[in-house]
Amino acid sequence: MLVLLIGIGTSAAAEKPIEIGLPGWSAIIEPETLSVRARINGQPELLAAAGAPHAVESVTRAEQSASWTIPALGIAAKFTVHENRLHARFESSRDQTFEWPRTGEDRNLLALILPEGEGLYVPLADAAWRGRLSGQCFTAYGRLSMSFWSYWTQSGTFTYQVISDIRTELCTSARYGRIAATGRHEFLDRDQRPAYELEMWAGGPSPIASAIEYREGLVGAGQFVPLTEKIRTNPEVSLPLDYGRR
Repeated sequence: MLVLLIGIGTSAAAEKPIEIGLPGWSAIIEPETLSVRARINGQPELLAAAGAPHAVESVTRAEQSASWTIPALGIAAKFTVHENRLHARFESSRDQTFEWPRTGEDRNLLALILPEGEGLYVPLADAAWRGRLSGQCFTAYGRLSMSFWSYWTQSGTFTYQVISDIRTELCTSARYGRIAATGRHEFLDRDQRPAYELEMWAGGPSPIASAIEYREGLVGAGQFVPLTEKIRTNPEVSLPLDYGRR
């Protein structure tokens, strides 16, 4: 299996960055690197996803979308607006492991919000947390209780939600004295290589805003299943003793 990391390669000619406006923020995307910078309510640009350059082809731009191919990676990329969220979709022409986005490197990011167990709030420069999390991977469909990760900034949160959670995981590492987190998705020929999809957005000024917004997104898409319904379909799921008194 071929493993490709967004962080290796060269580019023949620079493609102009693509800016896409969304409610409350705008995304500036560099096609060759797949880097995304977020401009949020007039604040300094935030590096939301990092990468290194590769030549691109077939670049198309519209007011609320952009797409192109990266031949060296066998990847077709498309970014579209979905309400206040930037939707990223990647298709692969071959069997490979694709790593994107690489996050956590911007100095304006203060803490990683990770829905493992009851939830973690991890200061990015904390040495103890760096030692605990470095080298770990969290499956989006199991080890993470909700399929997202988020960052706390001085002005709010910035969140990444994995839409195609099967064969996707979040891997953490130590980079430049901080905790970085990278999405990793397997494209497998035996699965017909379904698309890898992810959404990102600028969120509210609370450490729990990302979880609330994640739930709101599920409700809006008709995908939210309340606990009572889960119990109805699976009696082995139990309610907390005080659930009915809340």
